[in-house]
Amino acid sequence: MDSEKECQPRQVAALSIVGGQRVEKDWRFNRSVDKDPFSDAREKTKYNEKGCLPLERVTFTKADRIRTSIEYRTLSKNGNRHYSDHFIIISQANQVSRSRLGITVSKRVGKAVTRNRIKRTIREHFRLNRRFLTGWLDINIIARHSSGRIGTAAIRDHLARCFEVIAGKT
Repeated sequence: MDSEKECQPRQVAALSIVGGQRVEKDWRFNRSVDKDPFSDAREKTKYNEKGCLPLERVTFTKADRIRTSIEYRTLSKNGNRHYSDHFIIISQANQVSRSRLGITVSKRVGKAVTRNRIKRTIREHFRLNRRFLTGWLDINIIARHSSGRIGTAAIRDHLARCFEVIAGKT
Protein backbone atom coordinates (compact mmCIF):
# COMPACT_ATOMS: atom_id res chain seq x y z
CA MET A 1 0.00 0.00 0.00
CA ASP A 2 1.10 3.47 -0.77
CA SER A 3 1.06 5.67 2.33
CA GLU A 4 0.25 8.77 0.26
CA LYS A 5 -3.06 7.26 -0.84
CA GLU A 6 -4.01 6.39 2.73
CA CYS A 7 -3.52 9.99 3.89
CA GLN A 8 -5.59 11.61 1.15
CA PRO A 9 -8.84 13.25 2.19
CA ARG A 10 -12.11 11.39 1.76
CA GLN A 11 -13.16 11.18 -1.86
CA VAL A 12 -16.65 12.28 -2.74
CA ALA A 13 -18.47 10.14 -5.27
CA ALA A 14 -21.28 12.45 -6.16
CA LEU A 15 -22.84 15.78 -5.40
CA SER A 16 -26.59 15.67 -5.39
CA ILE A 17 -29.31 18.15 -4.63
CA VAL A 18 -31.73 16.99 -1.93
CA GLY A 19 -34.46 19.34 -0.75
CA GLY A 20 -32.78 22.33 -2.38
CA GLN A 21 -29.42 21.67 -0.64
CA ARG A 22 -26.22 20.25 -2.04
CA VAL A 23 -25.37 17.00 -0.26
CA GLU A 24 -22.09 15.16 -0.59
CA LYS A 25 -22.31 11.38 -0.73
CA ASP A 26 -19.52 9.22 0.61
CA TRP A 27 -18.67 6.73 -2.13
CA ARG A 28 -17.69 3.97 0.37
CA PHE A 29 -20.78 3.91 2.56
CA ASN A 30 -23.43 5.44 0.27
CA ARG A 31 -24.57 7.90 2.93
CA SER A 32 -24.45 11.64 3.46
CA VAL A 33 -21.10 12.89 4.72
CA ASP A 34 -22.42 15.72 6.86
CA LYS A 35 -24.95 13.57 8.76
CA ASP A 36 -23.87 12.00 12.06
CA PRO A 37 -24.38 8.23 11.68
CA PHE A 38 -25.25 7.85 15.38
CA SER A 39 -27.67 10.78 15.65
CA ASP A 40 -30.75 8.55 15.50
CA ALA A 41 -29.50 6.40 18.37
CA ARG A 42 -28.65 9.47 20.46
CA GLU A 43 -32.10 10.94 19.95
CA LYS A 44 -33.79 7.69 21.05
CA THR A 45 -31.77 7.43 24.29
CA LYS A 46 -33.86 8.68 27.20
CA TYR A 47 -32.08 10.31 30.12
CA ASN A 48 -33.61 10.77 33.56
CA GLU A 49 -33.90 14.12 35.38
CA LYS A 50 -30.31 13.89 36.68
CA GLY A 51 -28.93 13.47 33.16
CA CYS A 52 -27.98 9.82 33.75
CA LEU A 53 -28.91 6.73 31.82
CA PRO A 54 -31.73 4.71 33.39
CA LEU A 55 -31.00 1.65 35.53
CA GLU A 56 -32.27 -0.73 32.84
CA ARG A 57 -29.14 -0.01 30.83
CA VAL A 58 -26.53 -1.88 32.85
CA THR A 59 -23.61 -3.67 31.28
CA PHE A 60 -21.15 -6.41 32.13
CA THR A 61 -17.72 -5.18 31.10
CA LYS A 62 -14.23 -6.60 31.40
CA ALA A 63 -13.72 -4.59 34.60
CA ASP A 64 -16.65 -6.48 36.18
CA ARG A 65 -14.84 -9.82 35.91
CA ILE A 66 -12.30 -11.56 38.07
CA ARG A 67 -9.67 -12.27 35.46
CA THR A 68 -6.37 -13.51 36.85
CA SER A 69 -5.57 -16.79 38.56
CA ILE A 70 -4.01 -14.86 41.46
CA GLU A 71 -7.34 -13.15 42.13
CA TYR A 72 -9.16 -16.49 42.01
CA ARG A 73 -6.66 -18.10 44.40
CA THR A 74 -6.79 -15.19 46.85
CA LEU A 75 -10.59 -15.26 46.84
CA SER A 76 -10.61 -19.03 47.30
CA LYS A 77 -8.20 -18.85 50.23
CA ASN A 78 -9.70 -15.87 52.10
CA GLY A 79 -13.34 -15.68 51.01
CA ASN A 80 -16.57 -16.61 52.79
CA ARG A 81 -18.14 -19.78 51.40
CA HIS A 82 -21.81 -20.50 50.93
CA TYR A 83 -22.83 -24.01 49.90
CA SER A 84 -26.10 -24.72 48.14
CA ASP A 85 -27.52 -27.65 46.20
CA HIS A 86 -26.25 -26.50 42.81
CA PHE A 87 -23.53 -23.90 43.48
CA ILE A 88 -20.65 -23.04 45.78
CA ILE A 89 -20.39 -19.29 46.17
CA ILE A 90 -17.23 -17.67 47.52
CA SER A 91 -17.40 -13.96 48.32
CA GLN A 92 -15.03 -11.41 49.79
CA ALA A 93 -14.96 -7.62 50.07
CA ASN A 94 -12.61 -5.96 47.61
CA GLN A 95 -10.82 -2.64 47.22
CA VAL A 96 -12.04 -2.05 43.67
CA SER A 97 -14.93 0.39 43.27
CA ARG A 98 -17.31 -2.26 41.89
CA SER A 99 -18.51 -5.79 42.49
CA ARG A 100 -16.81 -8.37 40.31
CA LEU A 101 -17.79 -11.85 39.24
CA GLY A 102 -15.89 -15.02 38.50
CA ILE A 103 -17.52 -18.18 37.17
CA THR A 104 -16.10 -21.70 37.36
CA VAL A 105 -17.89 -24.48 35.50
CA SER A 106 -15.97 -27.73 35.06
CA LYS A 107 -16.45 -30.40 32.41
CA ARG A 108 -18.15 -32.61 34.99
CA VAL A 109 -21.20 -30.34 34.79
CA GLY A 110 -21.93 -31.21 31.17
CA LYS A 111 -21.01 -30.60 27.59
CA ALA A 112 -20.04 -27.18 26.22
CA VAL A 113 -23.62 -26.15 25.44
CA THR A 114 -24.69 -26.81 29.03
CA ARG A 115 -21.65 -25.10 30.54
CA ASN A 116 -22.10 -22.01 28.37
CA ARG A 117 -25.83 -21.81 29.20
CA ILE A 118 -25.01 -21.86 32.91
CA LYS A 119 -22.33 -19.19 32.50
CA ARG A 120 -24.64 -16.93 30.45
CA THR A 121 -27.41 -17.28 33.01
CA ILE A 122 -25.08 -16.49 35.92
CA ARG A 123 -23.61 -13.45 34.11
CA GLU A 124 -27.05 -12.11 33.26
CA HIS A 125 -28.31 -12.57 36.82
CA PHE A 126 -25.25 -10.78 38.21
CA ARG A 127 -25.59 -7.96 35.67
CA LEU A 128 -29.19 -7.30 36.60
CA ASN A 129 -28.93 -7.80 40.37
CA ARG A 130 -25.52 -6.53 41.46
CA ARG A 131 -26.98 -3.22 42.60
CA PHE A 132 -28.74 -5.10 45.42
CA LEU A 133 -25.43 -6.31 46.87
CA THR A 134 -24.13 -4.42 49.89
CA GLY A 135 -20.66 -3.04 49.36
CA TRP A 136 -18.15 -4.06 46.73
CA LEU A 137 -17.58 -7.79 46.54
CA ASP A 138 -15.55 -10.29 44.59
CA ILE A 139 -17.81 -13.28 43.95
CA ASN A 140 -16.79 -16.63 42.49
CA ILE A 141 -19.65 -18.95 41.60
CA ILE A 142 -18.64 -22.57 41.18
CA ALA A 143 -21.23 -24.77 39.47
CA ARG A 144 -21.73 -28.20 40.96
CA HIS A 145 -22.43 -31.33 38.92
CA SER A 146 -26.19 -31.11 39.60
CA SER A 147 -26.50 -27.60 38.09
CA GLY A 148 -26.26 -29.05 34.59
CA ARG A 149 -29.50 -30.98 35.03
CA ILE A 150 -31.74 -28.06 36.00
CA GLY A 151 -33.35 -25.49 33.71
CA THR A 152 -32.50 -21.84 33.23
CA ALA A 153 -35.45 -20.59 35.30
CA ALA A 154 -34.45 -22.86 38.19
CA ILE A 155 -30.87 -21.55 37.99
CA ARG A 156 -32.16 -17.96 38.19
CA ASP A 157 -34.34 -18.75 41.22
CA HIS A 158 -31.50 -20.55 42.94
CA LEU A 159 -29.08 -17.69 42.27
CA ALA A 160 -31.61 -15.17 43.63
CA ARG A 161 -31.70 -17.04 46.94
CA CYS A 162 -27.90 -17.29 47.00
CA PHE A 163 -27.49 -13.55 46.34
CA GLU A 164 -29.87 -12.79 49.23
CA VAL A 165 -27.64 -14.87 51.52
CA ILE A 166 -24.52 -13.10 50.25
CA ALA A 167 -26.08 -9.66 50.69
CA GLY A 168 -27.04 -10.47 54.27
CA LYS A 169 -23.83 -12.28 55.13
CA THR A 170 -21.21 -9.74 54.05
